[in-house]
Amino acid sequence: MMKNREYDEIWTIIPEHTPRIIRKCPRCERTKFYSSDKFRLNANQKKLDAWLIYKCVGCDYTCNIAIVKRKTVSQIDKELLCKYRDNDRELSQFYAFNITIFNNNLKVDWDIKFQVESTVHNVEETQPLIVKKICIQSKYNLKLPAFSILKEKLKLSRTKLDQLHARDQLVLLDREGANQKLKTPISQISEIIFDKMYD
Repeated sequence: MMKNREYDEIWTIIPEHTPRIIRKCPRCERTKFYSSDKFRLNANQKKLDAWLIYKCVGCDYTCNIAIVKRKTVSQIDKELLCKYRDNDRELSQFYAFNITIFNNNLKVDWDIKFQVESTVHNVEETQPLIVKKICIQSKYNLKLPAFSILKEKLKLSRTKLDQLHARDQLVLLDREGANQKLKTPISQISEIIFDKMYD
């Protein structure tokens, strides 16, 4: 969400797929499962369970990750229940990006492919900017380290990013305005200040 102040650019981070969970497949022995974007519901003695269905990347063997456990139907919002039944993709992606909230014993592979859409916000600027103020946006809880986005967008090596960060020519700020490290998850970064006048 935009603040009252202006930014020179807005970067919107768009993942190309959801994170994989790391689990050995009993059928083909691959070690990663992807979200099928589908839910499974089961009612037993007026109690409801809901799972997000994952599939092996190699053979599509399925495993179910619980997201609702032993709740009565009356405890679940009707609109939410309809989304479970309709396999709402936006809802399934929300769970896939926050799956460890529901099962903190899961190992998750956060090495995902992404795209960055750039919007030039300060359109009145006629001269090339020396210092850029960049707003970071994403609708998902991305645990990608910030440096992976910066390498892609700024076309700089990790070594160069480290050097700029150490000299405060590359500053990462969270929503409270506190300085963050290059390895901080991008979902915790709100603003980047980049000084292009580096050696």
